[in-house]
Amino acid sequence: MQLLLLRLEGPLQSWGERSSWDTRDTALIPSKSGIIGLIACCMGIKRGDLKIREMSQNLHVAIRVDKPGIVMTDYQTVQGMPIIYGSNGKPRVSGNTIVTPRDYLQDASFLVAIYGEKCLLEECNKSLLEPVWTPYLGRKNCTPSKPVYPVLTDQFQTVDEAFELLDASGGNNRMVEAEYEDNNGEIVRPDSVISCESREFQSRSVKRKNVFIKGGIHVPYAS
Repeated sequence: MQLLLLRLEGPLQSWGERSSWDTRDTALIPSKSGIIGLIACCMGIKRGDLKIREMSQNLHVAIRVDKPGIVMTDYQTVQGMPIIYGSNGKPRVSGNTIVTPRDYLQDASFLVAIYGEKCLLEECNKSLLEPVWTPYLGRKNCTPSKPVYPVLTDQFQTVDEAFELLDASGGNNRMVEAEYEDNNGEIVRPDSVISCESREFQSRSVKRKNVFIKGGIHVPYAS
């Protein structure tokens, strides 16, 4: 099975799923739309390009939670003359300054396995190695502490095998949570991209289960 492996690790990450204009949340596990957006950024693809939707439809992601991180809320202010509602384009009547809470994950680390069309995986791999724009972990102020360099490998038969045998950030010989795309999964995540330009997404089904990390295989990330 061909897998594209990514390490998402940094002091701050943020993977919004249900953000409104004022309040910006973060999921506890990276969103598919965020991962696809990271790759699209490396490709130099603009937000309205249909290529982003194509990647979302033809690539699948699985995520191993090596370090879950801690949620932090940062309270920021936004000013405008006047401030405009994002939903209808009308000016607010409550004033020209608002407080906007924004959630982040602190010190989290995830191993992401991407699989799907071989030619598309190879294209993603090349772009991640030679990015057009700088990748970030959900928001532009979330800089990776380790380079998001990919490894394209076919040494594992399944995603489960890769998650069990690959060394983990934070140590091996322990149980962690992992998330897999599964049409029969009981968990719904609203993060499959329809259109980035109009910020439209559709739901997908996932399953989560515990994985025991044996480790023993170190994939040499590019440096």
